[in-house]
Amino acid sequence: MKRWCYLLIFAFLFSSLPAEEGKNIISVLQEKGYSLHSYRCKFVMLGKVKPLPPKTEGKVLFEEGKGLFVEAVFMFENGVKGEKLLRITDKEFITYDSLSNQAIKIDLEKVKAKVGDKYPFINPLGRHDLRNPFILKGLEPDTVKLEGEDKTHYIFTAVMYPDPSLGIAVKAYTAKLWVDKNSGLLKKLEVREGKKVIYTMEFLNFETNITIPEEEFLRKLPENAQILDITESWLKKE
Repeated sequence: MKRWCYLLIFAFLFSSLPAEEGKNIISVLQEKGYSLHSYRCKFVMLGKVKPLPPKTEGKVLFEEGKGLFVEAVFMFENGVKGEKLLRITDKEFITYDSLSNQAIKIDLEKVKAKVGDKYPFINPLGRHDLRNPFILKGLEPDTVKLEGEDKTHYIFTAVMYPDPSLGIAVKAYTAKLWVDKNSGLLKKLEVREGKKVIYTMEFLNFETNITIPEEEFLRKLPENAQILDITESWLKKE
């Protein structure tokens, strides 16, 4: 299951957390997340160490029947600007990186035909996947602990390993997560190595259970983009 996750760094899936502390709270948050049929939000990621870009901004869209769409724009200190896209529907999984001008594609209909519903992303519009957004690549479920709360959030900590595509050392870091009490959605993430902050992410301006225009999910790739279909090679590895 982790193999496909390396493509992006987003998301926190409470259904995978067998935490002993705060177990009842997590169950409540699960149900709140599952009650969502759509959401739209913006996010800001601040990189505190190189080679992370100092600032990345973007948006996330999800609606049942339409899929998940993520757009992220970043700029490095030397002025180099880039963009990353993710789109998941019940038919395909595709990411795009403007710096390489390359898209990676997986045909989910072919995958499902061969392996069934073994992997959550096969049925991204279903109960156990994207409805509660922000799957954090490398999060260690057994380490999740409820640390406390404030007026609007429950605060969790966990051990996590960063996505290799970030370019930072892949080793154990400490993640701190602020989860909204009302919606069950992740609102803030802070990743540390000891006392040093590596990066933070904040998710803003959530709109939930709304109708999102179809065209917002249909961002076209550049005509000259190189599309690498890894469906067959991925299936061989399985």
